[in-house]
Amino acid sequence: MVKYHESDGYYTRCRATMMAGHGVTGCPLELEGVEVKHYIGAGGVARAGGGKIRRADGEGGYRITSVSPADEETGEYSVSGRITTVYGKNDKVIPLKDRERRARAEALLPRLSAFEEEAVDEAFLNLQARVADGIAAWDAPEGADFRETATSAASMAEKELFTSESLALLLTVATRENAPQELHGGLEAVKRSITADPNPREFMIQKAREAKRDDSSAVAA
Repeated sequence: MVKYHESDGYYTRCRATMMAGHGVTGCPLELEGVEVKHYIGAGGVARAGGGKIRRADGEGGYRITSVSPADEETGEYSVSGRITTVYGKNDKVIPLKDRERRARAEALLPRLSAFEEEAVDEAFLNLQARVADGIAAWDAPEGADFRETATSAASMAEKELFTSESLALLLTVATRENAPQELHGGLEAVKRSITADPNPREFMIQKAREAKRDDSSAVAA
């Protein structure tokens, strides 16, 4: 992965990265007592606030690529040069057709009021606490209820069967480093079928907006 450092208002590839294996092991900007911050790939630049990447074009000039700041909520950022490419927080390309599909779906969903969003946040915090307590007591008698619910959700996920509740729970478990081994198969199924970047709060907000849309449609009918 390319490392960049900032110099003269631009992000440029560190020579130690470019010349790896050619006897260059240190950053040329790191003089005695001076520490230079490095950023991994365009994603690192985006998460640092964005900026312009300058590369030599091989003809005596430079090619400038603009990197947008990463979105605080989604982690998405764009890289614009000859073309513009959008990346997710996992630094993988988000295809245009996926962005268009998401935009269409987003336009059809009603926004939540502040009160409704607070209710979702409260439910999310409660779910986080339940998952934390359940994992901590996984092998203890008091953890039996959570263990049964979580293993059932994981078993369903392995068959690509999900409910809103089971998926919210597994997405929350997936954000923890101490997830029980018994849930591994289900978590891998979520990663494979749903998302490699679990964001349970975003999922719960989405479901609340869908429910609000469905309620409005029912009233109108």
